[in-house]
Amino acid sequence: MTLGSRGSIRRPLPAAIGVVLFALLSFALFGWHVRTGIRHAPGYDFRLRYHEAECLRQGIDPYDVVAKIHPTGEFAIFCDPAINHGAKALHVYTPWEYTFFLPFTLLPIRTAGILYVAISAAALAAIAAWAFRKGRGIRGDPFDGLFAAGAAILLGESMCEVFTVANYGALNALFILLLALALEARRDVLAGFCWAFLMFKPQIGLLFAIPLFLSRRFLAMGTAVALCLAASLPASLMCGRTPLEMVLEVPRACAFVAEDNGTMLIPSQVFAALRERIDPSLLGLASMAIGGTICLVLVWRLRKEESWFVRLAPVAVCAILWSYCKPHDRVILWLPQLLVAVAALRSRRPPAFALCILVCILAAWPFVQDAGSLTKLLRRVSLAAFLVFCWLLPRLRPLPGTAPLTPSTERPLRT
Repeated sequence: MTLGSRGSIRRPLPAAIGVVLFALLSFALFGWHVRTGIRHAPGYDFRLRYHEAECLRQGIDPYDVVAKIHPTGEFAIFCDPAINHGAKALHVYTPWEYTFFLPFTLLPIRTAGILYVAISAAALAAIAAWAFRKGRGIRGDPFDGLFAAGAAILLGESMCEVFTVANYGALNALFILLLALALEARRDVLAGFCWAFLMFKPQIGLLFAIPLFLSRRFLAMGTAVALCLAASLPASLMCGRTPLEMVLEVPRACAFVAEDNGTMLIPSQVFAALRERIDPSLLGLASMAIGGTICLVLVWRLRKEESWFVRLAPVAVCAILWSYCKPHDRVILWLPQLLVAVAALRSRRPPAFALCILVCILAAWPFVQDAGSLTKLLRRVSLAAFLVFCWLLPRLRPLPGTAPLTPSTERPLRT
């Protein structure tokens, strides 16, 4: 890599071709999965959310259906045999999430499903566009922008599931970006709004309380709590419960989910074997305690970093690690993947580029379907690699004339 007469970067042709091919792979997978999601709309998770909102519109708390407190012939938990006889499948979510999803039930389910896929695609496209801008800003090189955008959006099978099942993953990914931007701009009310949306899925959003608390961003935390309680009001009025009653259902619902799925720290096979001797809720709490402790240690280690993107990176990893998670939740790994790419760009060494690409592909497993043990091994190895990277972040120092390890800082290379 050499400098041109005006400070621009002249990248060797093989390296430029490699960057372009890497980016094309990422964008091709993105386009393919969006097309697949539209074709399969409404996705499975979307149907569950849609039916939960429909159930609520009839004045029935979806948790009562799941807990068999209020049997109904129209709705049933997704694993109930009644589904095979025409009942609508649903699950349980937070009461403030129901309010967000209610407007979708004003549309036919197929139309609403396509709209949701479009919103998810726009969310990930926004992340890619932002990553391109920040990658290019490191040294003023558009190929750096392509490399950063490709790394952020190489989400493989997790992105496939985001669009085919229409999960919250893409929106969670976008709100992590918005949360970091709001915190860096010291817009705590806006940051609280972003965290409130992440709390639609508590097993993903709850750990973000750790960096907020350690940095004493109490206004952001209070705003999020107030927004969640306010958003619970429509749902509570529809089913004749107080907001507090509905909020207290959330831990029970999360325990039900953990018992059904196992966790990343305690694989589902081990979970099933141990549950005969140990209460499943205790197993879930043990996994959460270990994952939460790992997150606390890493966030504390990074507490002096100026970039909120760096501070939130271990939270994105541990949010997948500490609780149950499905492949579609892993799209929030765009953040550590981007930081790996930034470290590779800053080093200017070909081996660093190769290692970044390897880590991204390992985390995304873009060509590996759910093949049982192999897929589970890839998931855990990639998470372990990201945890090690988060631990090493404070030791990474920029080379002379380059930007610090943060995608939020734009500083062209000085000539």
